[in-house]
Amino acid sequence: FLPFTVVRLYAPDSAALAALGGTGIRVVGRAPNYDLPALAHGGTAAAAAWIQAYPTVLFRFVVVGNEVAGADTQLLVPAMENVHAALAAASLGHIKVTTSISEATIGIHIPPSASEVVHERYVIPFLERTHAPLLANLYPYFIIYNNSGGMDISFALFTASERAAAGGGGVRARGGRRSGGARGAGDVDT
Repeated sequence: FLPFTVVRLYAPDSAALAALGGTGIRVVGRAPNYDLPALAHGGTAAAAAWIQAYPTVLFRFVVVGNEVAGADTQLLVPAMENVHAALAAASLGHIKVTTSISEATIGIHIPPSASEVVHERYVIPFLERTHAPLLANLYPYFIIYNNSGGMDISFALFTASERAAAGGGGVRARGGRRSGGARGAGDVDT
């Protein structure tokens, strides 16, 4: 048995959230993509209702959407703004609001320090202003599998002892945290 202090839920499962409430375990909860219209157009009232539904849960992050694509991308930042405002109004401004992007939106994978978020630039100003991380669904095994010889396998296994970085700045990667400050993108959690 490994004790854990944070859990990520990919859907707002009422039973799981009820079980986690009051335990001290912090939750990375997600507002699913189908909630984006209500959260974006419903103002802070819809966001507040979502937050108030889970009063005993210790949220670490609220992830609005997952790999949002197509027309829904226009709803993402307004939904994030409303959730952020609702959290602040409930004196929960310490809970960061973010979203989760697909590995496919990262233009370059090898070396990790050359990584660049190419499609989600519209969300970066919100994340910078609120000091929130950008979550990314990364699968290093597939990156290595599709680019054999391009990266040490220890990177995919999260056992690399050395920093994987290219010279000259850019995004740096080690221990699951990337900083894109040199590109004006702020920090990114992986």
